[in-house]
Amino acid sequence: MLKKFIYLLILILIFSGAAFADLTDDLFRQGMGIRAMGMGGAATAVGGDASSIFYNPAGLSDLIFEYAVGATDLDQADYTASRYDLLSIGPFAYGNFGLSTSQESASTVMYGFGAKGMGGFNWGVAYKTARWNLLTGNGEGWSADLGILLKITPALSLGVVGQEIAFQRGFLAPSATRVGMALMPLLDRMLFAADVEIDEGRRRENLSHFGMELEITKGLIGRVGSDRGLMTAGATFQFPLIAFEYGMKNRGGSQGLIQRFGGTIRFVKKRERSFSIFGPKEYVEIDLRGAVSGGTDSYSILGGYCRGLDSILSTLRQASRDPGLQGIFIKISDFQSGLGGQAVVQEIRGELEAAKESGKKIVVYIESSALGDGYYLASVGDKIIAPQGASLGGLAKKVEITSIKELYEKLGIEWQLFAEGKNKTTFSGLTEGLTPGQREILKGVVDDLYRQMLTDISEDREIELARLKEIGDGRVLTAKEAQELGLIDEIGYLDTAKKIAAELIDTKEEIQLVKPQNLMPEKDMQDYLFSYFNKVAVIEVDGEITIGGSGDNLLFGGRYIGADTVSENIRKATEDTQVKAIILRVNSPGGSAIASGQIYEEIKRAREKGKIVVTSMGDVGASGGYYIACASNYIVANPGTITGSIGVIGALPIMSGFYEKFGIKKEVVKEGKYADMFSGLRKLTPEEIESIRVLQKDTYDEFLAKVIAGRELPTAEVKAIADGRILTGHQAYELGLVDELGGFQTAINLAKQEAHIRGEPVLVYYGRQPGLFVQVGSTMLQMMGLENGILPEVNKGELTELKLY
Repeated sequence: MLKKFIYLLILILIFSGAAFADLTDDLFRQGMGIRAMGMGGAATAVGGDASSIFYNPAGLSDLIFEYAVGATDLDQADYTASRYDLLSIGPFAYGNFGLSTSQESASTVMYGFGAKGMGGFNWGVAYKTARWNLLTGNGEGWSADLGILLKITPALSLGVVGQEIAFQRGFLAPSATRVGMALMPLLDRMLFAADVEIDEGRRRENLSHFGMELEITKGLIGRVGSDRGLMTAGATFQFPLIAFEYGMKNRGGSQGLIQRFGGTIRFVKKRERSFSIFGPKEYVEIDLRGAVSGGTDSYSILGGYCRGLDSILSTLRQASRDPGLQGIFIKISDFQSGLGGQAVVQEIRGELEAAKESGKKIVVYIESSALGDGYYLASVGDKIIAPQGASLGGLAKKVEITSIKELYEKLGIEWQLFAEGKNKTTFSGLTEGLTPGQREILKGVVDDLYRQMLTDISEDREIELARLKEIGDGRVLTAKEAQELGLIDEIGYLDTAKKIAAELIDTKEEIQLVKPQNLMPEKDMQDYLFSYFNKVAVIEVDGEITIGGSGDNLLFGGRYIGADTVSENIRKATEDTQVKAIILRVNSPGGSAIASGQIYEEIKRAREKGKIVVTSMGDVGASGGYYIACASNYIVANPGTITGSIGVIGALPIMSGFYEKFGIKKEVVKEGKYADMFSGLRKLTPEEIESIRVLQKDTYDEFLAKVIAGRELPTAEVKAIADGRILTGHQAYELGLVDELGGFQTAINLAKQEAHIRGEPVLVYYGRQPGLFVQVGSTMLQMMGLENGILPEVNKGELTELKLY
């Protein structure tokens, strides 16, 4: 950062030169800012609004959204026209400013960009085009400004800007330099600022600028200042989203006042956090209470909000690279996850370990309980604090299989079940229960997950594995028992946790907890600007794989992933020359065999056109989810990912008993021997069963061939495990079904390596779903399944399409 600052400062000083006066002075040196006028033109180190495009483009880095319009000579004391327009969208800005008298005119159009650098260092550039019609001649040209803004502390900033450091020959304005300082003793309520213009040709002139700004009351801000020795004043009347600004300069004598007036629309407030070189000691606060699922955030009417793993990982990556953070402060309570929950925990732990390697401290505060996966997650912390009365431990693993066959029979519903792979029916719920072989396989999965959890906890907490196994029997421990056993460090409440967090970074100051939305972005805007060919496409397969388009189940929660949607996203990424690799992010138990095959073929086409494809499995990447992964160059899975389940299953409900029980009469009139095959009014004949088994065997053989070809494994080895059994990511790795163990970041690193990307890749997410409220109106009935009635939906035979889960 210091080298960058020195280089830019030298560049500014080298290309800065003499100044000038009159109309061009007002246009190119005094500027249009009404706020700046009220503060005597001292705005080089202030920033934070769209007028920064003129005073110091580095001030655009505060990420605001603003439109401003106004007049800089309200009474036309000097100019017959003096209108300006300013538009700031994030770090980008546009400005249009013109001045006219009865005999002369000049105008400029500006384009600016500001970037937030490391540790309070911000920089920005502005490109200007100008036209003038003066008594001395006419002309047009371009020039460029370069600015630096250093946030020394949250209350102190320094700024320097080189105006016209590059310009077209014959440009109206020569180069100039301004240096400024801003001090905010009351932070957002009071501001002192001072600027000085550096000009060798005007040493005897007063080129100083001083100003003060004070929030008098909510919605009213007052300003006073001195602009080259002339008194200035101003005010802002702030309303929600809209503000009106007034500024004046008293030139004394017969020249009188110059007055300015304008209006501003601000759509988004500035960030609440101050990025500075010497700022407060900060931890980002990560809330991991309640349910967390693999994939993206989801909402449902019955299930409410469920936080997705992807947003948590993104926040942790931001925290790792944020130079102003000293650590990560995690709050855990009642952490919940599904069958693949251990993989969710392992992904989060992986990002936290990466944060540790970058120098961040990890403090975990358990608010009420951390059992099983919740404690497994907490154990990665440098310090763990829990209050008296917290429930801890629960170090055990289990899987529950529910069979509802007898319930259906009591309702008069029988199921004809067809499966290719003897273990494919394990989770169907339509059998009498687990077979001995299925039970043995599940025991192996549970044992492997249990071993992974205890091994990691043993290393994190420095507890001997044998000792940990003694207490790893699922028992729930009190805070005192957990502390005695070494599972937590301190018993206390939030204040205690914050004190320990301060001690970890050797400070007596109280730490500040920063909200995730105030972190520095995972990728700065310049990363996107200067990494044109470093893009990696991320395509999410998050939910059941189906034919058609993707969508959300608004009533019950969860998603279904349409093959058409995924295929289209893969095609777009393939055709984009800026995309060097594709990461397929899979959190899916499978689904339609046809839909899975469609996605598989699209991935193959992407590879044939030279794209590197890496599949990253989250919590679950099984059956159809594994099928599509086989088309990629590499497969990455967490040790606890649930994968495998290579097989095909189908089920047909026989509804005749149900209809008879509830007085429903259904009759069939048909032409064609097998027309009522899927009606559910009768059981299938041996001939019909055989036709289904042939179809199912064909689908299974195709699945098997894809695995053998994609993984380059001997047929016998694949057949031995392609019986529908589920596997952990670790087991799959041992069997050659997975290339590497790791999380999403591992997949990113692999894509970067194989695609020969220099520097950090820019992740571009394809096809993320629109917001909830956009979808509600058009999809409510469809998601609830009520458009065709309830009973007709029950009567749809599953065997109209084979499933891979």
